[in-house]
Amino acid sequence: MLSGWPREWEQRYQARGFIHVDPVLRHLKGVIDPFFWHEAATGQTEGRVVMDEARVFGLREGFCVPFHQHDGSEACISFGGARLELSTDEQAALHMIAIYAASTAKAIMHRHAQVEPDARTRGDLTAREVECLKWSAAGKTAWDISVILSISRRTVEHHLANACTKLHAVGRTHCVAEAIRRRIIA
Repeated sequence: MLSGWPREWEQRYQARGFIHVDPVLRHLKGVIDPFFWHEAATGQTEGRVVMDEARVFGLREGFCVPFHQHDGSEACISFGGARLELSTDEQAALHMIAIYAASTAKAIMHRHAQVEPDARTRGDLTAREVECLKWSAAGKTAWDISVILSISRRTVEHHLANACTKLHAVGRTHCVAEAIRRRIIA
């Protein structure tokens, strides 16, 4: 667990085994999109205890970005504080930052374990897959890209799906972040 939480909160969280009852962690198992902590709040007494104690340390609200790995494991990056009011654009930016941070953290952990995360830095992407990723990174939809490249929307979606598979990404946003991290696109 990588953490930037207040040290006292982190110690209490670990000492009391909150990882097993944290409503945010329970909620992320059933969703793929980012969510606010209050959306994870349930009627569970144990879960309420975690959230109530977090408030004591100034963690009243948060924004969580879930990650579901190919091996079935789950992780998340959570941003929290006393107040957290985010516009849609700010949520999207945090989503992208979280994906990039998680990907970089994973690469660092692999390096420390002296394991090559993926020897293929380009992921063996075709020129067309890279081109579709660049347009996707620029905010273009599959339909927009199909018009720009004079190919069908379905072909664009096929290229993007192939890129996701090759870069071990679980979605288009993750794929774009991974391509940026690997310097495939700028």
